[in-house]
Amino acid sequence: MPASLWELAPIRQALRADDVGGVLVAARAALGLSQAGLAGLLSDESVTFSQAKVSRIEAGLAVKDIDDRRRISDVLGIPAELLGLASGRSFARASLALRPRVTVTAEEATVPMERRNMLTGAAALIAWTVGRPWTELSGQRIGPAHVQQAEDALAQFRALDDRYGGDGIHELAAGTWQRVQALLDHGSYDGETGQRLRVVAGRLAEQAGWLSFDAGRQDQARYYLTEALTAARTADDADLEMLALGSLSLQASRLGRLREAVAFAQRVQESPAARRTPVAVVMAATREARGHALGRDPSAAIDAMLWADKAFSRAGNRPDRFAYLDEAQLAASHGYCWAALGRPDKAVPLFAEAVEHHRDGYRRNHALWSGYLARAHFAAGDLDRAAAVGLTALAANEQVTSARAGEQIAALRDGLAAHPGLAVAREYVERFDNREVPAGAGRPAALAA
Repeated sequence: MPASLWELAPIRQALRADDVGGVLVAARAALGLSQAGLAGLLSDESVTFSQAKVSRIEAGLAVKDIDDRRRISDVLGIPAELLGLASGRSFARASLALRPRVTVTAEEATVPMERRNMLTGAAALIAWTVGRPWTELSGQRIGPAHVQQAEDALAQFRALDDRYGGDGIHELAAGTWQRVQALLDHGSYDGETGQRLRVVAGRLAEQAGWLSFDAGRQDQARYYLTEALTAARTADDADLEMLALGSLSLQASRLGRLREAVAFAQRVQESPAARRTPVAVVMAATREARGHALGRDPSAAIDAMLWADKAFSRAGNRPDRFAYLDEAQLAASHGYCWAALGRPDKAVPLFAEAVEHHRDGYRRNHALWSGYLARAHFAAGDLDRAAAVGLTALAANEQVTSARAGEQIAALRDGLAAHPGLAVAREYVERFDNREVPAGAGRPAALAA
């Protein structure tokens, strides 16, 4: 099955309207299948599709059976949340609408079981019967209270991201965006409410994209970030456009599309909105520097880092969405660039500064930066220090669900495993291998974004 089948324009349009029949029609056209052929593809020992059943769905029969939707998702390679589902791994029976907000306190859980309980509690953000077609919202009157619910949900997703990372909540954010988009597409509202809905829908798309990026779901991240960019231009939301371009730049670096990463970051810096918001220039300049550093262009990377420092010195108060961008974040960003340029001697003190001065509310960053620091020590040849810091990073990773952070400790494990004669290296490898494996953790060949 083509990996990008669900990204075809007719299928995307049908998904946004929850038109499963339209999805099947478009999929058959793309694959050159008859209704009987598609029915055979969709059927297995537990779910049966006949030609007549496919015909009825294509004619407009609502697909309310979760197993049918799940099978269509699995066979056609469509992300579960785009068919109104949460994945079986996370919240198989979670529903997809807004409920009262989850309160994230400063006294959060610090062990894996409590962390899982907290993330499961985030399902209170969504509460809509999975099989209900979004088109049933036609004509529903949407008012300020609905918009406020969506804005509260967005704030909670951001708080959960800062504390735990994207794996485990990216699907909830995507489902919430789908719900809000459905309100926008099918509801009834006045002009002011419509504008607020467009803005929050776009920002939820950007958040879903960012969370998917952190969870290692790059195809989905690209989809949501592109949706966010479209929404920003539709709603004339310059701040959202900067956020979306900045996230696209970071993801492009992660995927090795370095010229694109630089271009996205420069686009932000050239925008009138960035000139009014110096901290946005900081964000964009650090991401431009990353692209140059990964491309092994030290001169351009250093210039971008210096520009980021200059913008940071005059940034002043930071809007809420840029609250994360403090001295620790700047140090970590510069440390990443020096590590990518093959200068662990410069990366180590910057990562150490970031880890030491991270704020308590940003646990995912603490886990990520600890992994970066351990790997920088390893690259510098200080294996004892790498393993010692790595043990700290292992403990930090137990509190988060970030594939990016997990990749760092996994890569360190592979490096230290080649040194079995070193006691602390053996200890790290043993603890890594016996830990509870975070979902989405991988073993990258190089420093991951």
